[in-house]
Amino acid sequence: MKRWLAILSVVTAGCGSGVGTLPSSIGPALTPGTYVGTTTCQWTESHNGLLVDQGGVQVSTTVVIGESGLPSGAVGEVSTSTAGNLEVSSQITDIISTANGAAVSLQATIQLDCGDTCLYAFDGECDEVQYCALATDCSDCGPVVLTGPETITLQVVDENRLRRTLSLTVREEDAGLVDFVERCEGILSR
Repeated sequence: MKRWLAILSVVTAGCGSGVGTLPSSIGPALTPGTYVGTTTCQWTESHNGLLVDQGGVQVSTTVVIGESGLPSGAVGEVSTSTAGNLEVSSQITDIISTANGAAVSLQATIQLDCGDTCLYAFDGECDEVQYCALATDCSDCGPVVLTGPETITLQVVDENRLRRTLSLTVREEDAGLVDFVERCEGILSR
């Protein structure tokens, strides 16, 4: 699971939008340009309230700020990536100016490739989570799709730096209450 969380961080790194302009009364606009740096991501994974995994990883991140002082992109834009047994999509649902930067709201969807490696596969009953790992009894259970809200905030540090924070909560209730919670933070520079 560590690998997909790192992948998700990379996928959403450039998912901002440049819709509208930043009113001068709100606060300092983000200076246009390309910002790069490293964000540190921490996550937890739990099944039915029991901690399964927690960890951290550093991810290279790039954010492009347009002439409007907001992240580049558009509402409705979808970024998709495939790696290993994961397909990760993040769709921008809202972009707002804040007192010290900008915030981007997204809907994250993660679909795991299905397999039938579970000992009880093809028995006509879904055995995932209770007897088998997630996405290992797909003939009986169907595809595994995890969805949840994601927020990226960009805050002005100074003219050449910004702080990027990503918060993500992904939940699948049909598979026995699987929760993934991730938080990433780092300073990016022009």
